[in-house]
Amino acid sequence: MSYRVTFYRPGTVRFEALIHKGNNGNFAGLKNETGILAHPADPLQGDKPTVSHSGDVYTIKYAHTGDYVTVTRPSSGLTTFAVNGKVSNISLSNTQGLNQKIGSDAGEKFYGLGMSGVSGKVNRSWNLAGDSVRISNSEQSKAPFFISSKLYAIFNNDWNSATYTFGALTPGSVTKVNANPSQTSFDFFVFSAADVPGLVDQYTYLTGRPFMIPIYGLQLGGSDCFHDRRHDWHSSSAISMVKAYERLDIPLGWYQYDDGYGCGIGDNGAEWPNKDPKYDLDTVISIGDAFVKMGVKPGIWAAKASGLGAYAQFIARGNMSVTKTDVAWLGSGYKAAFDTVEMIGQTMEANADIRRFIWTIMGWSGTGKNAVMWSGDQSGGGQYALNQITWYTHATLSGFAYTSGDLDGIYGGSTKTAVRDMQFKTFLPVVMTMSGWGHDAKEVFAFGDVITGIMRSYVQLKAQLTPYQYTLAYQATQNGLGMTRPMLTEFPEDPITWETNSYTLGQFMSGPSFLIVPEPLGTEHIQSVYLPGKDFLWYDFNTNFWRPAANLQGSSIPAPGTGIKAGTTLSDLTVPLAEQVMFVREGAVIPMWAWAIQHVKDVDLETMPLLATIWAAPHGEANVMSGEFELYEDDGVTQAYRKMASTLTKIAWTRTGQSITVTITRKSNNGQTPAFPGAPKSRDFILRLPVITSVKSVTVNGATLPPLHSTNSIDYYPSGWTVRDLAGVAQVGLHAKLGNLPCDETVTVVITE
Repeated sequence: MSYRVTFYRPGTVRFEALIHKGNNGNFAGLKNETGILAHPADPLQGDKPTVSHSGDVYTIKYAHTGDYVTVTRPSSGLTTFAVNGKVSNISLSNTQGLNQKIGSDAGEKFYGLGMSGVSGKVNRSWNLAGDSVRISNSEQSKAPFFISSKLYAIFNNDWNSATYTFGALTPGSVTKVNANPSQTSFDFFVFSAADVPGLVDQYTYLTGRPFMIPIYGLQLGGSDCFHDRRHDWHSSSAISMVKAYERLDIPLGWYQYDDGYGCGIGDNGAEWPNKDPKYDLDTVISIGDAFVKMGVKPGIWAAKASGLGAYAQFIARGNMSVTKTDVAWLGSGYKAAFDTVEMIGQTMEANADIRRFIWTIMGWSGTGKNAVMWSGDQSGGGQYALNQITWYTHATLSGFAYTSGDLDGIYGGSTKTAVRDMQFKTFLPVVMTMSGWGHDAKEVFAFGDVITGIMRSYVQLKAQLTPYQYTLAYQATQNGLGMTRPMLTEFPEDPITWETNSYTLGQFMSGPSFLIVPEPLGTEHIQSVYLPGKDFLWYDFNTNFWRPAANLQGSSIPAPGTGIKAGTTLSDLTVPLAEQVMFVREGAVIPMWAWAIQHVKDVDLETMPLLATIWAAPHGEANVMSGEFELYEDDGVTQAYRKMASTLTKIAWTRTGQSITVTITRKSNNGQTPAFPGAPKSRDFILRLPVITSVKSVTVNGATLPPLHSTNSIDYYPSGWTVRDLAGVAQVGLHAKLGNLPCDETVTVVITE
């Protein structure tokens, strides 16, 4: 067997192996490019690696990156490799094809392999169905990539079906056994980094960064079939559905109205002959025009019946801006799905100045650069509710930044589990309802007026959080890390976050700032909550900001304005159906729109105030003395962002004694003014410091803001501040309206307690 070692970026080393079968170990004719790599990447240019050896041990060092590989070639037995002192005893054997074995320690933990992959210290195997296997809902979004708690990662650059085994089943090692006995070559990458986000960064640089989601993609979306018996075979009845969302003041970003086998699009008033779906272009255009006027983007199910030529017309003339793919139409195997999704993305962007926005179940390494991974056809409630957190955090560690599932599944479920699912998915990047498959409708207003009110409040909260979530989406295009994160990405120093326990299975981080603890079953009770980290405080988002009257009747939930030490476990929480356990870490800066919006088209950045919530602790209680967030903005829809038509606004704060200084500074990424159409020259700024209740003065650029009686008064003055509620009685934290200020000049705010 012959081997080739190639150094790429710092921390990235490629290994190739070749069984001698008539090729004499000659790599010249080896075609190892799978099409997965976004950066097939020539090796780094610099000095050649140096090789030294002592006995059977050879050390290959590459001074240009600091990486080194140790090769042990005994006179008999397997050749083994080690990389950067983090991963050891990598060996390949050619028993019935090439198989991979990697040494592991007794306490080592592993994460990855896709949506339903490995998490923590485990003793079991995972099967990855490769390119020759027809994909089902049980095979959703796999990735031949895993991360070790020793801060290395392995990516196998292939489409092969294989079995990965961890833990006691293969003591002292991780094994990958390929299902193809005729395989004669092997190609894999070893990554090493200082932390888990660094490993995801290395991996997604190679396989492709997540796509830049259009801003409407962060809002609630829906899907159903309207050319069916329920709707008298008239697709245009979908317009009434979108109007219902508008009438009920529920934000809606997009709607796909041909979801179903044999559905198609038309207003012919009759079932398609032989259930062979048709797509009437005139109907597509008229519905698309109606949707767009209401601020909603239309979507389509990618069906063979539509044909790629017609599909291009739907985009160019029918405003189609969302596409959902299906296992039954994209062929067998992940490569067929990968290629088709990439083709769909290219077709979308070639026929209109829009961004790809595709939902697929069929992810593999690299698919995240093209599509949202959704969990496929699931039954609501029960196991679905319990599984989702680990599915989506696994997916983040597998390079899939956008993940979700149908609201309460497409079958089964209940009113309570639907509410809990919407609450949870408020803090995912994307969320979709899917009606028409099960007995019950799944629209968020299908459960009666009281439940509609609860659902509306969370959909509106998600819309209000768009600036925070859109910035996290942009950051993912730079470093590969999605917003649905396991706690270990933010708190690697906390050993509990690396374990497999009720906390790591039942809690997650939404970006760097929010800790979300769903109550998925509708029982209104959570046995315990763990607040990760150390040396800072956590604050309840409900009582301190969003719902001051929230009643989380837990023995450890403190009064508003009071933080809880990181590392604390809360026990026996009663969580009413209208509430969700949501915490914000001390020091966080969270940009929001000042109020919820119905549709993205309603947002004029010149007139929509930018609300920045700063979670600085009061003087005498503070552990964190500074914080910042760099807000990303662009036009939200077109491909101009690729030419840097965007801005970054840095919101930073520091504490010195009883004084907090906040600075707001914007820069244009393309050096132009405006950086993009709609970029504001000036805007209204609002600061909220939810747990700062004792304030003497607030100044903006040296000018003193007037104190006001209550938050109700804020609406009637161009600027001012208060720490009192609407009635001017209770202290609710600082609310400061800074006024309309130029965006291209630094704003400095000084708050004195």
